[in-house]
This record gives sequence, C-alpha cells and structure tokens, in this order.
Amino acid sequence: EEEEEEEEEEEAPEEEIIFEEVEKVEEIDLTEIEINKTYTEHLTLGNKLFNQRYYRAALEEYKAAYKLNQNSITPMIKLAETYLKLNDGRTAQKYFERALETSPENTEIKLGLVRSFLNQRAVERAKDLVWEMDLSYNSVKYYKGIILILYNDPEGAKNLFKQISEASDPPAETKLKEKADKFLNKYLTYSYFTEADPLYLRTLLAQAMTEVQEYSAAVSLLFEIINEKNNYRDAWILLGYSYLNLNKTNDAIDSLLQARELDEKNPKINFYLGLAYAANGENEKAITYLERAKSYGFEPLELVELRLAELYTEQLNFQDAAASYEVVLSKNKSNLSVFSNAIWIYIDYLKKPSRALKIAQEATLAFPNDEIAYNLLGWAHIANEDYADAKIALDNALKINDSYDAIYFNLGLLNEKQGHYLLAKEYYKQAYAMDGSNSIMNLAAERYNNLINIKDTFKADISSDSFPSPLMESPSLPL
Repeated sequence: EEEEEEEEEEEAPEEEIIFEEVEKVEEIDLTEIEINKTYTEHLTLGNKLFNQRYYRAALEEYKAAYKLNQNSITPMIKLAETYLKLNDGRTAQKYFERALETSPENTEIKLGLVRSFLNQRAVERAKDLVWEMDLSYNSVKYYKGIILILYNDPEGAKNLFKQISEASDPPAETKLKEKADKFLNKYLTYSYFTEADPLYLRTLLAQAMTEVQEYSAAVSLLFEIINEKNNYRDAWILLGYSYLNLNKTNDAIDSLLQARELDEKNPKINFYLGLAYAANGENEKAITYLERAKSYGFEPLELVELRLAELYTEQLNFQDAAASYEVVLSKNKSNLSVFSNAIWIYIDYLKKPSRALKIAQEATLAFPNDEIAYNLLGWAHIANEDYADAKIALDNALKINDSYDAIYFNLGLLNEKQGHYLLAKEYYKQAYAMDGSNSIMNLAAERYNNLINIKDTFKADISSDSFPSPLMESPSLPL
C-alpha cells in the first residue's frame, strides 16, 4: 500500500510556474516593485534606479513619493534632478521652484534652478539668480565662473576657479575642485601660445564644459564661437559632441557633418557621427562611419569595435560581432559584459563552444573573484559537455556569491543535461524564487515547465534561450 501511494504521488501533475508579465522600463528589472509601497520605499527604489541611470523608471518612483507627501522637498528635488538628467530643463525648473517655495534660502535648490536655466540656454535668468547668491559657497563661485565665461569674461572666471582650487575645504568638495581644475588646465594650455587667438581660449573653455558635463552651457558658448568663425572645425566637433550627450541626435549629426566638410578623414568626427547615427536608429550609416573612423586610425580602437559589435549584433551579423568583441578583448579585458556577450554569441549562434570556453577561461583570469566569470565558465563547460568541470566552476561561483540567480539556473541546465530532472527542477525553482532578473525568472519557469512529465529520453537544449547575455555597459563618450 505504501508503494502504491508513492507511485500515485510521483504521477500527480505538478503545478506550473507562471511567467511573470512585468513591464520593463528601459530594459531594467522591475520585479521588486510592489503595490502600496511607502513613501520611503518609493524614494529608496527611485534612488536605486537613478544611480543605475534608469531615469524614466526613477521618475515614476519619485512621482509616487511626491504624491504621498507633497509637503516634503525631497521628492521635488529628486524629480527636478531626474528631469535635468533627461535634459528637460523646463520641467526641472518647475520642481525646483516648488521646492524653493518651501525652502527659500536653500542654496542647493537655487543652484539647481540655475542649472535648469542653463539647460534651457536661458543664460540671463541664470546670471540674475547667481548674482544674488552668497559667494562664500564654492558651488556658487563655480556657476558664476561658468556664466562669466558665457559673458566673455574669462579672467573673472579664472579667478573664481583658482579660489575653488586653492580653498582648504572638506573632502565633500573634492569633485568641485576637480571640475575647477579642468578649467584651469585649459587656461594653462592657452598660456603656452603667446600669439594665440582669444577665440582659441573660448573653445578650450567650451571643451572644459563638456568635460564637466555642462553640455547646454557649452552649446551656448559654441554658438557664439561659430558665429564669429564659421569654419572652426574643433568648435563644430564640440558642438556635435555636446548635442550627442544632450540626446539631440539630429542636431549632433548636422554639426558633425559640418565638421566633416572641413576635415573629411578626421577619425574623431567619423566616430561621433557613427554614434549619432546609431542613437538615431540609422544603423547602416552608423556602421559606415564607425568603419571609417577605424580606417582613419581612431584610438582607442576598442571603443570603435565595441560599438560595431553592438550594431552587428542588432543586425544578427554574429560573425562580425564576434570578431569585434575579440578585438576589444585583445585590447582591454576590464569589461565583463564583453566576455559575456562574446561567449553568448559563440555558444548560441556560431556553435563554437570550444572558443567560448577559452574566452570564459580568460574571464576568470581577468576576474578571479567574480561570480559572474565563474558562472560563464560553468555555462561554457556545459556547452562543451564537460559536466564535471562545469560543476566545479558553478560551485566556485556559489562560494563567491550564493545569491546570484543565474548560477542556480545553470545548475538546473547542468542537471537537465545529465538527465537529473528532479534536481534540475529544484534548481530552476530556486532560480525563479530568488526574484532576480526577469530574463532568468522567465527562462527558469519555461525550463521547469518543460520538464514536467518529461521522460528519460528528453535531451536538453542549451541554445539561444539558455543563458541571456547581460546588457552591455557602454563607456562614456571620449573627447
């Protein structure tokens, strides 16, 4: 009777794991978002999203926090800062103004309002506000310096930047001093050229503005420079670069094409044009200009190859994508996502697991204490049917971080491949229950459901849905 009961238990249908239908905002995992979060929880999640540069998702959290407590200036300021990141100075201005009504003497809010004016290229309004503020604050001196440059008073700006650089203030202002030093370095460069045109100094200062991410101020200054000298190639390049960082891709393309008419084979111009066309969704043109940048000797080469790899992948041209990733890895092994994407392509699309394994081994050498590297190594061993080595690699990954869901997913794959279906299902359930990335959760659910009532003849598939390649972290634009 006990044996009959056990047989009945084994044959009972298992409950399927239901796929989570989670709306993604800018490809981020939002599974942790719950209904009816508190004010503090909304702010905390908003800050997390903001720090990860998922600004539109952060906006929703800050709006929810603001709705729960409209008397607090914190969500107002957070909303304003996020809108500035999205280059919407007009909306940022409204939230800074609301915050200022609650805290009218708050210097940081006033400076936020100054930045929102500069973002809108309302330089006169920014000047009026800064000139009313207390110059004992280095942050006020800094923005007064930027505005003095826009009003063609570079010496007045230089004096303020020197005061910031030489001040013995707390470490909290270290970044501000670094920014001031970038401007001072441009003055130093200009001093080496005794007969240099003053327009050259203004262009150097515009470049400093791009280096400290004051792109809207740079645009205002560069327009004045180009009005004086329409064939100034470097000014056109800086203008295109600034527009590119402001997500104004059509303006960026127009400016960079102007620069290219003046210097057709300039590698930097062609590189930025490639980036601008890519941002505009014109991938063929993007590839054309990136290839030109490469042929004209753009450095560092890995930046071009990284962008090309992304574009080739979008076009499903995996052979060229893999070749570009290989070049990147030959030059720079500091980005684990490059390893991951290359391994993914070699396993899923080019069907070259042995090459994937070599790259995974290189990843563990470059990242000896990283669970992702060992997880990639385990995945590559599974693809090569090296099951014992796969288990060792995945166990090493667990020792580093036993909270990484992808490890449990690959342990599920490993056991599924070996025919250990009950154990595979347990690992898939564990990967799903960890509430990590959407892709892992859904893949774990899918493979778990596929194993329900599967007989011993089942053969596992580790093709394109086996292990998702993480999103590439694109490096910031060089200048």
